[in-house]
Amino acid sequence: MKKFFYKYKIELIYTTIFFISMIFRIFFINIKSDDYLLFLNNWWNKINEYGGFNSLKYIIGDYPDSYMFLLCIGASITKNSLIFIKVLSAIFDILIFLFGYKIIKYFSKEDANKYSWILILLPGILVNSAILGQCDSIYTAFVLAFIYYILKNHNKLALSLLGIAISFKLQSLFIAPVILYLIATKKIKIYDLFFIILGFILPFIPTILIGKGLIENIKILMFQTSEYNYFVKSCPNIYSLFLLNYKQINIFLKYSLSIIVGVIAIFISLHKYKDGYNDTTFIYKSFLISTIVVFLLPSMHDRYFYLSNILGILYCIIASKKYLKRYVILSTLIYVLPVLCINFMPQDLKLIADYLITSCICSTLNLFLILRLLLNKPLLLYKKS
Repeated sequence: MKKFFYKYKIELIYTTIFFISMIFRIFFINIKSDDYLLFLNNWWNKINEYGGFNSLKYIIGDYPDSYMFLLCIGASITKNSLIFIKVLSAIFDILIFLFGYKIIKYFSKEDANKYSWILILLPGILVNSAILGQCDSIYTAFVLAFIYYILKNHNKLALSLLGIAISFKLQSLFIAPVILYLIATKKIKIYDLFFIILGFILPFIPTILIGKGLIENIKILMFQTSEYNYFVKSCPNIYSLFLLNYKQINIFLKYSLSIIVGVIAIFISLHKYKDGYNDTTFIYKSFLISTIVVFLLPSMHDRYFYLSNILGILYCIIASKKYLKRYVILSTLIYVLPVLCINFMPQDLKLIADYLITSCICSTLNLFLILRLLLNKPLLLYKKS
């Protein structure tokens, strides 16, 4: 028995961790978030009302058909929308772990075996899918797949997967400026960018065939960028730091600030590109860009640091394990507290709690982390491609 345990120690440990995460999910399976009650369940009912897959002809919600198609599959096999939505997100949670493990293993198999369990039990991931029933794990899984296949030099496949990620949520674009680094260092060719378009179109083929076209889905995605004209909505970024929660923002100012943030992201991406491509620098820039963009962009929401949270874990494991424990604790507080505050705080206390928790605590911690990252960048490990 002891011999068996030592032979399959890693497999047994991760199986145990997996079951712990499943117990957590089962415990919270019946919790219904505001988004589920106000939007997701109503979309599910409309899908049934319009005849399942036939509903893809109509504009039901503000999510594109890449996600609505998955809901149609769910509506065709079960009547329980809550369980299907949470199981769907959990499947992509597993993919986040698998690709996270592969990315870490690319640098060090020992580190992958020792630390990748964090991606199974990371509170931000569990809260997002198991409690809220949100689908951020879907686009994030495809973004991690993009990163992994870039590392493995399967560039066309990687960019196609990034295109699929964008087709689910435009938040995938938070990492997009890093493509300039890949082009500038000749890791990918300019004509390879065609595969992003190809990947983007792929999930919409069913709806193109059924009736609603690609243009309508692009309009849905673009509508998300103009749906809320606040400086910030419960997101621990620079505008929350200045107590601008739910304050209206002028459209011209909103897009002017967005252009400035885009220029900053481009600068970060191209900084020191003449040093040549480096795998760990690619991970670092992906993490830094996805963090800085959300911290500086206006109209950000409570869950928009989801991708950055996960990329930060990967970067710390790969390049700076001495910061890992502190980063896990701080990033979890920064991401989870605002999400729980906005979703489960009593309505009459929500705004006050938002100022106290999101603005005063989490935004300050976030600024501290970003300054630490910019001013005291941990020593990188170099693994040449």
